[in-house]
Amino acid sequence: MSPEGDKDILILGMMNGNSTVDGSEWTDYRDDFPLLRRVIHGKPVIYLDSAATALKPRVVIDEVVKYYSEYNANVHRAVHLLSEEATEAFEAARETVARFVGAEAREIAFVRHATEALNIVARSLPEGARVAVADAEHHSNLLPWRCHEVLRLEIGADGAVDLARAAAAIREARPSLLTLSLIGNALGTRQPVEELTALAHEVGASVMLDVSQAVGHEPLNVRTLDCDFLCFSGHKMMGPGGVGVLYVRSGLEDSLQPLLRGGSMVLNVGLEDCELQPFPWCFEAGTPNVEGVLGLAAACRYLDGIGLDRIDAHNRGLSCLLRQGLRQIPRVTIHGAADDECSAITSFSVSGQQAHGVARLLSNRHAMMLRSGYHCAQPLHLVLQLPETVRVSVHLYNTADEIRKCVAAVEVASKMP
Repeated sequence: MSPEGDKDILILGMMNGNSTVDGSEWTDYRDDFPLLRRVIHGKPVIYLDSAATALKPRVVIDEVVKYYSEYNANVHRAVHLLSEEATEAFEAARETVARFVGAEAREIAFVRHATEALNIVARSLPEGARVAVADAEHHSNLLPWRCHEVLRLEIGADGAVDLARAAAAIREARPSLLTLSLIGNALGTRQPVEELTALAHEVGASVMLDVSQAVGHEPLNVRTLDCDFLCFSGHKMMGPGGVGVLYVRSGLEDSLQPLLRGGSMVLNVGLEDCELQPFPWCFEAGTPNVEGVLGLAAACRYLDGIGLDRIDAHNRGLSCLLRQGLRQIPRVTIHGAADDECSAITSFSVSGQQAHGVARLLSNRHAMMLRSGYHCAQPLHLVLQLPETVRVSVHLYNTADEIRKCVAAVEVASKMP
């Protein structure tokens, strides 16, 4: 066997823990995802864009269909049987989602997505508040804070916050809040969250974490993270679209203000005043995305059933295999974290080729779905002087064979004039 083959076995062994080298047990999970049965121009879909949105397993789809088919009704309003069934399922889902991240149900509010959660916290800060934000952040964790005084945290070439400079800046400026993503969506870089959280709390600042690129990939616990606020979008972790989560540490509920006002979030409404429901219901005005919440809980159960530690090891193994292959292509440059710190995200550029051109070629010729561009993190690219990149993001339904095909396709693209 060639040395490259030996490396493949080593990586796949790490990727699958106690499973077989060929990863057959992971291949079995692919049957849970209906979209993977699709064939485009005679080729099966190879989905490598999970950082944008993850595929949905059949159990999630079935849960949404079950709601529409068996007890479609609004929640928290009527006393008829269907509404009571829907309400019970909705609140049971809140319990499930809370357990998934180590929280209490009363600390979890359902929102539309992480963007809404970030905007709620931003709008709730007092006028003139100072917010510490890393240059590496997604636009959704940059733009909402610009109505306040922003303390920019500098990043290194890998996209990680420079701890020494951050410590000096935070201790001097004493911000009201620090906000950052656990894993960056553009480069897949893990931020030094533990150290930065301790720094923020040292000066009395609250901490807001966006874990959208980590949730569903690895075990998360709000107590271990020691954050004050946390958010994620359900569709990133195999749940339906249009539903997200805002975690608020118990005792901090009164520091936030609802973004919307209307039905359901009130106890009593007078001619000129109103009495709000307690948290979390006061943040869920209007008819909620009931089917989305139920589907999100189904995704939590599905991922827990497989094991988040196993999923994390699988994804890291695939990323290592991808990076190993890409490094053999002369015109390819990988950006972001080092191989031993890689996540499920790998971003790269091909010298002489536009990122969109590479992604379009892989889609048209190989039915490979990848993301290209600035990945809603244009300031990061400006600071690091990076071109638009091609991003591969994997999940439990991807295989080593798909990664090898991706590397081969990129090599062909790199040789095009």
